[in-house]
Amino acid sequence: MGIDDTICEYRLTKDEATTQLLRLMLRPPLVAQMVLMLLAGVMSLALVPGRQWWAYALVIFPLFWLYFCRRLVHNAVAQHPELLETQALRFDASGFRVSNSVTSLELPWGRVRGVLDRPGFIVLRMDTVGSGAVIPKRAFTSEQLQAFLGHAQSAARG
Repeated sequence: MGIDDTICEYRLTKDEATTQLLRLMLRPPLVAQMVLMLLAGVMSLALVPGRQWWAYALVIFPLFWLYFCRRLVHNAVAQHPELLETQALRFDASGFRVSNSVTSLELPWGRVRGVLDRPGFIVLRMDTVGSGAVIPKRAFTSEQLQAFLGHAQSAARG
């Protein structure tokens, strides 16, 4: 089935926006680096005799980083109510566009680097770190969802 200028609308709740923004920001390699840093600090404290201050930093830094990352996302959602407005999603063979009363983001399919098909959501990761789109599946009919996922997944593989 081809897609030609399909329009969907959706609205995220505050919890959905916060959770999905965190998921978008916390890419697996970044989380893996933080976990490795934490484990290196714990192992250093356990194996190296004496108190190594640098080992405490390896343990504490990832915890602070995750805390402040979470705070940053909560503040972003609180300061930008347009994230909770009704979003219009338009897509066709060339790309997709998400817009609301304040912003409009238009991206070609070629910029899609990853597609996460989560329960209830589609998360598109773009070619720059931290950029992407989070779209609830409830915005689509079943045909629209298949068409959108087909284009996004073929672009991510391509």
